[in-house]
Amino acid sequence: MNETRGLKDKDGVRWIDALKEYGIDFEKVRDSGKELKMAAAYLELHIEQGPVLLDLDLPLGAVLGTFGVERHAITFRGQAAHSGSTPMNRRRDAFLAAAKMSPEIYRIAERSNGGVCTIGSCLTKPGIGTSVVEECRITLDQRHLDAVALA
Repeated sequence: MNETRGLKDKDGVRWIDALKEYGIDFEKVRDSGKELKMAAAYLELHIEQGPVLLDLDLPLGAVLGTFGVERHAITFRGQAAHSGSTPMNRRRDAFLAAAKMSPEIYRIAERSNGGVCTIGSCLTKPGIGTSVVEECRITLDQRHLDAVALA
């Protein structure tokens, strides 16, 4: 719990402060387990967030489990150069490397029998229109019901 206590979001808001905004006292979170001592089971309702039920023409469904998640930040390094004076065969474009890897990541997910993935963000440096990309950082989100397949 100590490592969780120090977490902050991208704006610097502490996890425990964000919880307080919703009336949750982080220091008492573990006490909530006492409520489950007499429970034999529980039911958790969700609105289906994807198109699966729609595609199957079903009004509701039961979940098979919870998807495991892996997230990665991947950095490609190239060499910045002026876009007008650098011939194509002399470029070391980090964005091009990331772009070549992207379809491969999607093919891996397709072969995994039920896995999904997405490249949710891409940040380039120096980030100007007249420069070959020196650094390209992407984020990869991977999910699967089977932990072995996810790995």
